[in-house]
Amino acid sequence: MADIDALSRDLLIELAEFLNHFHGIRKSPRFWRILLGHWIHRYTCVLEDHQISSTVLFTGSSLHLAAADTVSFIWACDDDVWNNVLIGTILQRMSRVPLEYRSIEAGQAFANPDLRHASNPTTRGWRRLYDIADGALGLLQRDDEAFVIASYLPRVQAAMLSMRLGYIPRLRRSPAVRPIPVDANLRSVSRLAFERREGFTGFAHDMLLQLLPTCFLEGFNSLKLQVEEADWPGTPRLIFTSNSFDTGEVFKLWAAEKVEGGCPYIIGQHGNNYGAARYCPSETECVETADAFLTWGWQDHKRRCEPAFILKTAGRSQGRWNPRGGVLLIETCLPHLHSAWDPYPEFAMYQEEQFQFAERLPEAIRRVMTVRLHAEYKRHPWREDERWRRRQPEVALDDGTTPILALISKSRLVVHSYDSTGILETLSLNIPTLCFWNGGLAHLRDCAIPFYELLAAAGIFHHTPQSAAEKVAAVWNDVGAWWRSEVVQRSRQSFCEQYARTRPRPVRTLSRLLLAHSSSVARRH
Repeated sequence: MADIDALSRDLLIELAEFLNHFHGIRKSPRFWRILLGHWIHRYTCVLEDHQISSTVLFTGSSLHLAAADTVSFIWACDDDVWNNVLIGTILQRMSRVPLEYRSIEAGQAFANPDLRHASNPTTRGWRRLYDIADGALGLLQRDDEAFVIASYLPRVQAAMLSMRLGYIPRLRRSPAVRPIPVDANLRSVSRLAFERREGFTGFAHDMLLQLLPTCFLEGFNSLKLQVEEADWPGTPRLIFTSNSFDTGEVFKLWAAEKVEGGCPYIIGQHGNNYGAARYCPSETECVETADAFLTWGWQDHKRRCEPAFILKTAGRSQGRWNPRGGVLLIETCLPHLHSAWDPYPEFAMYQEEQFQFAERLPEAIRRVMTVRLHAEYKRHPWREDERWRRRQPEVALDDGTTPILALISKSRLVVHSYDSTGILETLSLNIPTLCFWNGGLAHLRDCAIPFYELLAAAGIFHHTPQSAAEKVAAVWNDVGAWWRSEVVQRSRQSFCEQYARTRPRPVRTLSRLLLAHSSSVARRH
C-alpha cells in the first residue's frame, strides 16, 4: 500500500500543475488535494495488474472512461462495460494478450445513481421543497458565520450546535453535480507534463486524463457556477464537515477556495477504521488536508488528531433493546470495485461464514433471527437475498429499508458480521453486542489490538462464526446478566473511550473544540 500512497502523491502534484495551467489559475497543492485527494487514491487502486490469456473487448464511440464526478466514478468501477474498457486499455498498452473486439454503445451505463434518482418526480418534489426551505433560512445568514454541513450529528444535536455557534440552523447539502459530456478530442490532445516513466507508473500517468471526472476538467466552470449559486457564507468563521469531504464536489470546491483565504477547515471522523486500521486512506486524506481532525476518541497530536466523541449517537445515553426479542445479524454488501484487490473471493468467504453462524445456532434461536441486508445490496450482482433463501429459507430477511434502531429495539442481541461503524454505535449505546469477522485482528494497527482483545476477553468479539453462535446460545436465556457483568462493562467502556467515546454535553464539547481550532488557525495567519 505504501507504493499506492507514493504514486497517488506524485499523480496529485502533476495533476495540480496541469489543472492550474489548463484553467488559468494558481491554486496551492492543498487546494487540489481537498478537491481531488480521495479520487486520486481510488484511481490509483483501480489500475491493478491483470493476468489473463485472452479476452473480448468492447469498442464504441460512447465508451468513455471519464465519469461525471467522484460518486459516478465509484459506481463506474462496478459497471461491467466500464471495467471491460478499462482492462482493455491496460492490455492494449501493457501486454501482448490476443484480443477480440466487439462493437457496443454503452450510453449512460455508469451514470451517477443520485442523478437517476433525481429523475423520480417524488424525489424531485422533496428536494425542491428542501431547497426552498433552506433558501428561506438563508435570508438570515451572516457572511461571517460558522459553516457546518453534514456533521454526522443527529438532527436535534446538529440544530443545537448551529445555535451554540450563533447562527440559524440550515438544511445544507452539497448539490449534485450538473453532468457535463466528455470532450474526447480535448482529452486526446491535452497532455500532462511529466518525466517519462516506464511500466505501470508510466501507464498510471498516461491514463490520468482519460479517467479524470468531467467536473474537474470540462465541467470545472460549471462547478464554479454551482458554488456561486450555493449562497453560502463569503467569509465563514470556520468550516466543519464529517461527510462532504469526499464526494461533495460543490462543497469541496467552495471549501478549498475559503481555505486558500485562510479559513479554518475542520473534519470530523466519518465512521470506523479511523485510528484503528493499518490502512485507512480516507484518514490520511482528511488529516493531511484539514487544520484539525476530530476523532471519536483516539488521538495523535503529531497529526493534528484530537479526541471528541462518537458523533452519530451524540445525545443518546442508552439504546433500546428487548430482553425477550430475537437476534439481529447485520450484514454488509459486496464492496465497490475500486480497491487494489479482487473483493469477490473474500466476499464469498464472508457470505459462507454468515451461513455457518446461522447453522450453528440452536433451531429455536434461528427461528427468531433477522438478517439485516445492507441497503445497497440490490445495486450489486451478488443477490444475498436469494442466497439466504436457498440456504436458510426459514430466516427472516430485512432489505435494509427498516430503520436500524427500530430493528435493534426489538432484539435481545445484535450481531455484527464485519468490523463496522455499527459496532461503535451499539457499544456506545450499551446495547448487547457480538461481532465476528474473517481475518481476526490482522487488519488493525498494533496500538488498536489491545482494545479489541478486551472485547474478545469479554466474549463480545469472536474470531469464528461458530464461536459467536456458541456465545449467543450460552447467554440467550439471560442476555442482560451477561451484558451487565463487570468484565463486559469494563471492557466495553475501555474500548469506547478509545473508539466510541460519549460525552454528557456533546454540543458544548464540539462547539468548544471547533472554536478553539478556529482561533488557533486565525493566530497562525
